[in-house]
Amino acid sequence: MVKAARQVVVLADSSKLGTETLVRFATLEEIDTLVTTAAPSPELEAALAAAGVEVVLA
Repeated sequence: MVKAARQVVVLADSSKLGTETLVRFATLEEIDTLVTTAAPSPELEAALAAAGVEVVLA
């Protein structure tokens, strides 16, 4: 589904950021926009920026 999409938007509560799970939805490079409730940690923010992910706080 991600590979077929023109744009990939992830909507995730900030409590989900920085946690590891057994399921992978997409790599950072495959995500265009992350919509979340709070700013990510500086380390994650740097990784998102390096991957070209736009972060939107809502």
